[in-house]
Amino acid sequence: MPPAEQAASALHVITEQLEAAIAAPKCHKCGCLQQTVEAFAGSEAGRRELASILTKARGVFLPKKYDCLGCPVCYPALAANAFAEAWPEAAAGLDLCPTEAPEERAGWPPLPGDYAVVRYGAPVAVCALNSEPLVQRLAERKPEGLAIAGTLRTENLGIERVIKNTLANPHIRFLLLCGEDTRQAIGHLPGQSLESLFRYGLDERGRIVGARGKRPMLKNVSREEVAAFLEQVELVPMIGEEDPESITGQIRAYAERSPGPYPCPFREMPVERIQAQEPERLILDKAGYFVVYPDARSNQLVVGITPTRAC
Repeated sequence: MPPAEQAASALHVITEQLEAAIAAPKCHKCGCLQQTVEAFAGSEAGRRELASILTKARGVFLPKKYDCLGCPVCYPALAANAFAEAWPEAAAGLDLCPTEAPEERAGWPPLPGDYAVVRYGAPVAVCALNSEPLVQRLAERKPEGLAIAGTLRTENLGIERVIKNTLANPHIRFLLLCGEDTRQAIGHLPGQSLESLFRYGLDERGRIVGARGKRPMLKNVSREEVAAFLEQVELVPMIGEEDPESITGQIRAYAERSPGPYPCPFREMPVERIQAQEPERLILDKAGYFVVYPDARSNQLVVGITPTRAC
């Protein structure tokens, strides 16, 4: 397709999907719509051809209540996909997916989600992907060795929560991946993305190498957390399997070969964040000082040292 026709087609899809989001009340307080609109606004197309629809979308914004609900059809995601296909280079520099870190809570698991906790000290966790009824069936059976069973619908926030909740329990040594992968219109593919994480890891931008999901970016977990997760847990790939009997048998089999709690559980060092303020008065140290500034051209944090006085 010629560039002009491709751009026109993409603009039509983006406008159509944003109109659908504007008409859907659930989108008004969702981070998917709000962040996608603001990301588009920073692009050339957003400042020109899309300016009118973006202004209209901003007009329905309500205070954000959630980032991603795993909707069967996500209008902002379809708009983002169309943008990325038409302008891949521009899309690479835009933050098109809301990935705010969820608030942790006391106890285990520390992060909320669609799961059923069976027993803390068991070694097997089950990720049933989009097969929600399977989670309930496994929880009712409570097979020996099962710690937790839950769904996974997104290849970014969802995988991040799996990592965080797993690291919070050193008893978990196996992650059984089963159920139906979530493809739908937005193409999340969290199961395939999780398999790719175990096989290939992350690239320098935090994207899961080899993942075919639309936005497999892990922004709210550190590389140290990802490395610890991959070291602690062995993945048991069974995507497509939804038979509770078969899955229960695998849970028991892997529980029998558990090596015991992970001996080096991950401990995140808390770092106090302080909001910088403009100084009312600047006094330079006569003995010398550091100058720290971000260099946007090289994408680096630069530290300069002033010469000290000779004694």
